[in-house]
Amino acid sequence: MASKVPLLSEEEQSALYLAVSEAVRHGQAVVGTDHLLLGICQMAEGGAAAILESLGVPRDRVRAVLEPELGHGVGGTLSPETLTSRSQQVMDHAASITVRLGSTSIGTEHLLLGLLLCEEGLAVDALRGLGITLDRVLIEGLGAVGGRVTA
Repeated sequence: MASKVPLLSEEEQSALYLAVSEAVRHGQAVVGTDHLLLGICQMAEGGAAAILESLGVPRDRVRAVLEPELGHGVGGTLSPETLTSRSQQVMDHAASITVRLGSTSIGTEHLLLGLLLCEEGLAVDALRGLGITLDRVLIEGLGAVGGRVTA
């Protein structure tokens, strides 16, 4: 029996649209992992915000580290479907994590884990530079989301 593809939570939908806004603001024609991370950092509520706070890393600090690394392009017409292959991989990771946990919708905490599962990219480099690793989130950050996210 095939597992159901999880839906995006309202929180995740908002983060994705904020990621599109970030890509547009930086004149990019696609939504990269950096934009996904900036999108979740704009969310004051939700699993990712709670995890970052519990690890002592304010969302604005993530933004401050990531912003100088972003390029500026000429832009284009974007939608949440205009993801780079790496961003799509992050979304696939987030969906897989959600299914494994038996959840029905993808939250920003799943997206944060999906970003950390990527081996390269601006977003994961920024997170690692701030001391946010997959192991640290799994070991220290889970209490912030009621332990909903497990390995």
